[in-house]
Amino acid sequence: MLHCIVFLTFLVLFLASTSCTFDETRLPGTNWTLASMDTYLGPDIPAVGEVTLRFDENGNEFEGDTGCNSYRGRYRVEGSLFRVLDARWTEAGCPTDALFEQEQVLQEVFSSAYEFFLEGPQLTITAVGGRSLTFASSPRLTITPTSVAAVVSATPTQTPAPPPPRGVVDGYEDTNNRAGGAVSDFDVAILLDPESAEAYHNRGLTHAEMGNPLRALEDLTRAIELDPRDPTARYDRGMVQRDLNERVLAVRDFDAAVGLEPDFGLAIYARGITYVNLGAFEEALRDFDAVLGLDPDNAPALLGRGVALGNLERCEEAIESFDRSLELEPGNAEALSGRGLAHGSLGRYELAVADYAGAIELDPGNADVRYNR
Repeated sequence: MLHCIVFLTFLVLFLASTSCTFDETRLPGTNWTLASMDTYLGPDIPAVGEVTLRFDENGNEFEGDTGCNSYRGRYRVEGSLFRVLDARWTEAGCPTDALFEQEQVLQEVFSSAYEFFLEGPQLTITAVGGRSLTFASSPRLTITPTSVAAVVSATPTQTPAPPPPRGVVDGYEDTNNRAGGAVSDFDVAILLDPESAEAYHNRGLTHAEMGNPLRALEDLTRAIELDPRDPTARYDRGMVQRDLNERVLAVRDFDAAVGLEPDFGLAIYARGITYVNLGAFEEALRDFDAVLGLDPDNAPALLGRGVALGNLERCEEAIESFDRSLELEPGNAEALSGRGLAHGSLGRYELAVADYAGAIELDPGNADVRYNR
């Protein structure tokens, strides 16, 4: 018996590997001197003066000196993830503006530190917003007890005038050309209003566009915590989860988005695609039908419906969906390929070959279509 099985290929985002390592056992007892800072606003900025950092032998505390103030705190490492549990700073002023600005960046990175990398004699600590500090290995340093006696949980008394934010909307619209600059804009917006769900949401979207899905996930999660009734944040986090191949978690987010906004067509469609990837074709068909109930001329939903029907061995109905999708989007190679598979499963080989030929003409590099033909 011939079976009508149709598969649709979806893009998956792979994280690039790196030569850096993150062996947490190499941090305890090490000593470092700040070499440069990356603020996403341009080239790396060389360190001013000597900024020191030392990790204690027990693997849970750090301390150092900025040239203005001493600092110390506790940290936790899990794989490449680096979290500062608390950091305290003395309150002395800085002798120069350059040292003060450098200390501000140092504090910001430590307050939202996200990951670290060790590569030879170099340590890089990166914050959620994209800023990073690069340290060079140094001989053992010593901080005297008197230097930390006045440590308090506070920021320096001198307060810089932050650059005026261009606004969340303006920053997000500029991500195509200045994504890093947009992230910095959102950093400032969050600094000014730490409870702004919109700022976290848009910074998360920017991270996603920049290919930083883990940072996007963290920001979107924070946006949802601040505004749990926002269906768009749930949808966007679901898309990031799907790109990370966390499909079950993605479905949960899409469920939540649709629960908050029942006619949220994009979320229903995305859930249908995710169900296809999970092999849950009945559920996928239900979602594609729901999208078509909202928008009968939705070509992607018709394509997805054809895929689901094909995998449910309902070949004639699958072909009807592919036909309708191609009426709306004649140049869709995936619809032609899917219809070709359905025709071939029904023994209509001439029609199948014709569809494969059309798909190959539109997408010459598709090896699967050539194999099926």
